[in-house]
Amino acid sequence: MPHAARALPQRNYLSCLQAYRGIAAVAVLLYHVTELARTKLGCDLWFGLFHAGNLGVDFFFVLSGFIILHANGRSIGDPSAARKYIYARLTRIYPVFLSICALKLGFMFAGGGGVREGKTDLGYILSSLLLWPLDRPPFLDVAWTLSFEMTFYFLFLFLIFYGASLWRVVVAHAFVVLLLHLPGVPELTFPASFLFSPYFLEFYLGCAACALVRHWRARRAAALAIFLGGGGLFILGYGFLRQLDECGELVQRFYLGLAFAMIVLGSVALGQRFDGLVPRWLKATGDASYSIYLLHGNLVNLGINFLLAQGRGSGETPQWMFLALAALVFAGSYGFYLAVEKPLLQFCRKRAPK
Repeated sequence: MPHAARALPQRNYLSCLQAYRGIAAVAVLLYHVTELARTKLGCDLWFGLFHAGNLGVDFFFVLSGFIILHANGRSIGDPSAARKYIYARLTRIYPVFLSICALKLGFMFAGGGGVREGKTDLGYILSSLLLWPLDRPPFLDVAWTLSFEMTFYFLFLFLIFYGASLWRVVVAHAFVVLLLHLPGVPELTFPASFLFSPYFLEFYLGCAACALVRHWRARRAAALAIFLGGGGLFILGYGFLRQLDECGELVQRFYLGLAFAMIVLGSVALGQRFDGLVPRWLKATGDASYSIYLLHGNLVNLGINFLLAQGRGSGETPQWMFLALAALVFAGSYGFYLAVEKPLLQFCRKRAPK
């Protein structure tokens, strides 16, 4: 067994983290309903409660860092595990992503706005499908986050090949990210702005939370204090989000990443009793979070455009209609999970390398 393969928690399915995935996906969904209603119809929804729903992306990155180390910590320094790791990561991301991209491409070329928005260039489409980092949003807009995910997966692959000593490179990368975003440093241009984005700090904070769980047996009171402390940091940051935003991207990403990492660390350290409090419907939402995240943007946009075509605007649309729209988008995305994502994942898992 490789040196890095110390004991991990035995639960391969952490219900609380799956629930957090669902919460983050729904938060992003409500954020886009709120923003499109404001920009296209002039409606200010729900007292601006979900104007910060895009912070669900920060939570996703922290969760990814935790889960990747949790699931693959035993593989660090074991090159023979690389094939299984690569297969698992590629089949988790690409089959569902490419299925939704095929729908989006069909809609675009059928006159759904792709030509008008300049999204039909072949090189641009191929780069978007490969999740190659771009200096503009991919044609499936929300997939910009998947470019960060795939880059992080690639970095972790080096740990599998070369062992835990390569953590020095990860620490060096995090340190350079900090240096390049200090006040007075010139703003980075692409591709450096991607490779040294503060978003990577959130993945690393998630990994740090997992490492603490592996090596530290927290008492329940300490775990609860960490969980509540992280929740308090998030609530404080949410209340002063504008001021936090003015501090710059580095401060915002690190602050939110720390808050979410504390929530994750405290939740897992509280153990199975806390895990058992998660309702089944919330775990099911987490299971479908990937489909919800990838599909919701286009479905919300279609719904808002429909309302616009009906002459709604200038704040005339009742707010209950937007709640209904959000519910329909959620139902459609969950239906896609049941009909497409779940069978695809089962198909891929049956053919996973041993």
